[in-house]
Amino acid sequence: MTRDHIAKDPVTQRLERAKQWHRAGKIAQADAIYREILAAQPTHIEALRLHGVVCLDTDRWEEAEQLLTHAQSLAPDNAAVLNNLGSLHHKRGDYAQAEAHFRDALAQDPRFYQATNNLGNALQRQGKFADAIAAYEQALATQPDLAAPWNNLGNLQQQLGCNDTAIRLFQRAIALAPEVPEHWNNLGIAYADNGQADLALAAYEKALALDPQYSQALNNTGNLLLTMNRYREARASFEAATQSNQHIPEAWNGVGYAEKLLGRLQPAVRHFQRAIDLNHAYAEAWNNLGLTYADQGQLDKALDAFRAALKIKPHYAQCHSNLLLFLNYHADLHARTLCDAHMNWAATQERHAQTTPPPTPAHDVPQRIGFVSADLCRHPIGYFLLPLLRHLPRDRVEVICYYNNAREDDLTQAIKQHCAHWRTIYHQPDPQVFDRIREDRIDVLFDLSGHTSHNRLKLFSMRPAPVQISWLGYPHTTGMDAMDYVLSDPICLPDFTHWQFAEQVALLPHSRCCYEAPAYAPEVHALPAQTHPGVTFASFNNPVKLNDNTFALWSEILRRCDNSRLMLSWKTLNDPSVRDWIISSFAAHGIDEERLELLGGTRRHQQVFADYQRVDIALDTTPFSGGLTSCEALWMGVPIVTLAGKRPASRQTAGLLVHVGLEDLVCFTPQSYADRAVELAHAVTRLEYLRRHLRARMTRSCLCDGQAFAADFMQLLSRLLAEHADKGTTETQPC
Repeated sequence: MTRDHIAKDPVTQRLERAKQWHRAGKIAQADAIYREILAAQPTHIEALRLHGVVCLDTDRWEEAEQLLTHAQSLAPDNAAVLNNLGSLHHKRGDYAQAEAHFRDALAQDPRFYQATNNLGNALQRQGKFADAIAAYEQALATQPDLAAPWNNLGNLQQQLGCNDTAIRLFQRAIALAPEVPEHWNNLGIAYADNGQADLALAAYEKALALDPQYSQALNNTGNLLLTMNRYREARASFEAATQSNQHIPEAWNGVGYAEKLLGRLQPAVRHFQRAIDLNHAYAEAWNNLGLTYADQGQLDKALDAFRAALKIKPHYAQCHSNLLLFLNYHADLHARTLCDAHMNWAATQERHAQTTPPPTPAHDVPQRIGFVSADLCRHPIGYFLLPLLRHLPRDRVEVICYYNNAREDDLTQAIKQHCAHWRTIYHQPDPQVFDRIREDRIDVLFDLSGHTSHNRLKLFSMRPAPVQISWLGYPHTTGMDAMDYVLSDPICLPDFTHWQFAEQVALLPHSRCCYEAPAYAPEVHALPAQTHPGVTFASFNNPVKLNDNTFALWSEILRRCDNSRLMLSWKTLNDPSVRDWIISSFAAHGIDEERLELLGGTRRHQQVFADYQRVDIALDTTPFSGGLTSCEALWMGVPIVTLAGKRPASRQTAGLLVHVGLEDLVCFTPQSYADRAVELAHAVTRLEYLRRHLRARMTRSCLCDGQAFAADFMQLLSRLLAEHADKGTTETQPC
């Protein structure tokens, strides 16, 4: 189009036409007209500004800055230009400069409600929440039917943890502008954070009905489906998000996490690496990469990934817990180094905690006991907790569970039946849960997670209960001064281990846990070695517990036992990378693949018990021994050889063996471990006897006496509560 043609078509008409295209979302057509106008009139303020807005909206930031700066130089008092410059700096993350431009715009036009709303956004990004609220409210006072400030107020209230208020604000924004996908998406986020999964999913579906390519809504849908255990649907949603926008690292991270949960570890690694390539400072992707490396048995790479995440985000609590957890698996780590790592973490954590003085116990004896856990389901914690709850005296004690998970199953329902109150805290911030625990007047609060997944250690650092105890979920110290005690037994935590704990060690007289086999556990069959040449060794532990020392030790045992085989079972063993690692590690010690049986994939718990029918001897892992896995082996008549060391995690199976009269299978050096396993393999008569009698022996032991365990438990808690009260009285005596 020529300049003569533009001259015949008035600029104002052309500009109005371009604005219509712009409002309709036809950016290319609008931008073409802006360029034509500027070709004819290079100093046209509005064309410069709107062309700059197009560049800003299409992420051409340098070009946008040139155009808007030029417009400002020509019209320094133009409020719209100043507002657009503020938006440019806001996109770049320079929120202070954005705030300055928005304030300049409002100085020129105090009723410029878009600038007031944008000012609220900049203030919110800087953590100036009260000022941000005032800005949004000012925008609404000027234009009460404007949806954007209602939406932004909702975002702010959600950021402050006020989800119910946020939901009402998003609903108001939707009432004013139901055609805006962002409003539905934000409503979905608020519902999800409130634990209202079905409503959240419906809101995301509304957003996607308006814009099927809305990558944020697709990504959020994927995250929600993960919490609902709908992993394949989640993966599809994340993949759709990557197809909509290949440059969104959160979606690649989501695909990776879904793949990880589906047991596809190598694809998961690739997707996490893609997310990191897009944003090298993406700490969450580094953390997930570390977890996947751990699933693959690549412990050193996992630890490096966690450290990379923490270098980016030093106060990333869950990642720091992951680092500490997986340090427990490291065979070559000195006990002092492991202990110091926990203490150093706790010193930093508790220094930043909003600690309040612990409340005075409400009772002289424990009457209200709280358990905080993310694992009150088909998980070792759920299996070990249920026998205690069955036998606690309901007329004397109330149990309140604080469940930090969305997943529930039949074991969850069984646990609920033995609770006076059940609190789901999965979506609740620590201050809210803190207030709830204080209101419940808990006497003793148990942490059943330690540094495992979805822990709430930050909550414990705030001191919600008079007495706080770490139990069951973690084999080492939390490192926290706020954790008063760690509960165990004399075998798992003998005197020489106590220096490794920040907590005071409190010992039950017999076992640290009680076991109750599920009803579907089958009767024990005959010893396989009676009908097959050679014995079958087995380990049903997580492969992350394997290391070069273990491969060497088990290979020696296999070499010394003719025709022997080794069966390994874990869900990740169907992943090619894990299988290759294990097979090649044994091959390096002269063990052929034919002597290995690797059982992978999702296996029903009934099948795990059935697999023990083909096992003669279980080999425990070191330095992180088995827990529930060892109980199940013993229940199926399978003896275990264990290597008890100086680190607490290495002594779990030792305690079980002592209580069923198999002290001789507790070894203290690698060589004695190998010798004992070989000796047992050749003692077929003893193996056959244990096969027939081990379950009965276990049933009669303290390991399966829930009533006695509950009595010991209550007696110990009464003593600890009394000691704590005496300590408090002593500390408050005048000089």
